Amino acid sequence: CPVKAVEQLLEINPDIVLLDLHMEPISGIEVLKRINDLMEPGTRPPVIMLTADTSPDAKHEALAAGVSDFLPKPLDAVEVILRIGNLLTSRELYQRCQLYSNGLARLVEKRTAELQERTIDLENTLEELKETQHQVIQQERMRALGTMASGIAHDLNNGLSLILGYGDMLLADKEAVPAGTEVETYLKEMVLAARDNAELVKRLREFYRPADAREPRQAV
Repeated sequence: CPVKAVEQLLEINPDIVLLDLHMEPISGIEVLKRINDLMEPGTRPPVIMLTADTSPDAKHEALAAGVSDFLPKPLDAVEVILRIGNLLTSRELYQRCQLYSNGLARLVEKRTAELQERTIDLENTLEELKETQHQVIQQERMRALGTMASGIAHDLNNGLSLILGYGDMLLADKEAVPAGTEVETYLKEMVLAARDNAELVKRLREFYRPADAREPRQAV
């Protein structure tokens, strides 16, 4: 019964279907249309239409509906078996191609995911390298600035030592610089300015060479 065959089609899942064109209560064309509705194109079995109706219209209608082969009655049994074998071989090759294609697609997806993960890792590594490079550049800049500050502090100390030394000596000589005179006032302002600058140099030295609290210190 064609109706019962259609109802059990998905359960049976045949490798090939042989149909007659004129059947009751539904025709072979109607069965073929229901097969097309129930199954995806990639899973449909090949269909051979067997019929005594060899009119061009019948053949055209069957081919348009999707039959794989069309054999007129009376049938040649050997031909039918050979055509069935050819269609089954083609179906098997097609299924193998589908399996290979699906496996290849999964492999491509896997490799793509791995490449994306590696790309993310490389991007993260590149960012870390950039950050490290930035830190190294900053450290080199600070080292160069410290070297420059050391040289400036040394040169300033040399000049300030002369100003403070001779200034204090002149202020201590009351005969040469009497108290209350303009010279004494000017010398005091010079010495005060020199001491302020000495403090500035001290802060500059702390920048390039911070004092270590564990470093022993004693008067010499």
